[in-house]
Amino acid sequence: MKNKSNNQSFERQITKSSFYLSLVPSVLLVVFIYQANISIYLKSIILLFVSSMLLIGHLFIWRKLKNQLRTTTNIVESLILGDSTMRPNSAVKSGALAELNQVINIAADQLAEQRLLSKEHHIAMSKVLEHINVAVLCVTDNGTITLLNPKAKQLFHLENEMIGMPIKLLGLTNEVLERKFQQVVTLTTDKIQKRVYLQNDSYQLNGKKHYLLFLNDVQKLLQNEERIAWQRLLRVLSHEINNSLAPISSIGESLTQLL
Repeated sequence: MKNKSNNQSFERQITKSSFYLSLVPSVLLVVFIYQANISIYLKSIILLFVSSMLLIGHLFIWRKLKNQLRTTTNIVESLILGDSTMRPNSAVKSGALAELNQVINIAADQLAEQRLLSKEHHIAMSKVLEHINVAVLCVTDNGTITLLNPKAKQLFHLENEMIGMPIKLLGLTNEVLERKFQQVVTLTTDKIQKRVYLQNDSYQLNGKKHYLLFLNDVQKLLQNEERIAWQRLLRVLSHEINNSLAPISSIGESLTQLL
């Protein structure tokens, strides 16, 4: 009996309880009418009217509860799906229903504010990724690319999006995801062969582990360092040659004066 009651809907249980509570005055009314000194025709009309009113009243309670619960369900579902424009619109200004509507409105305002803030943060991060001078890759734990910035496309000479592709197509292996990585590596693909300084980090997204790969092109940096080193060497050699030629020039001048 308990399981059967639990399987019934909430509005059906409330209507059923209301019906049982109305049975006592209904039985008293029937007894009173039965004992009243009126015609059987009038008694039948009164009983039919009372029965109809009870039935209509309980049906009204059942439909009112059902419509209110479904309206609240639709609003909550809209909030879950990201639509915070739907709000409870009830003429009830006090009581438990008014408190419930107030809580839903507060939750809707907070969700709308959080979604707006999250969207602004996402736009800001997108701007940073677009203009940062570091190649950034977002990959899953199995090495699938989920995001890359324009600097990464420029580094790997990519013309098409690589989202959904494995990182091995960029000359990387899953080894860079298995441990903390901070070192210079050589990337070799069909288009490039470059030395980059690779760093990695991890974060959680929807309960799953993802990785960030930061790549700095050190090949140009090494070439610049090599060029600077050669320039310094040439300056030193030039200085040493000038120092060696100075005495010779002095001796030559002296010989010229003697002659």
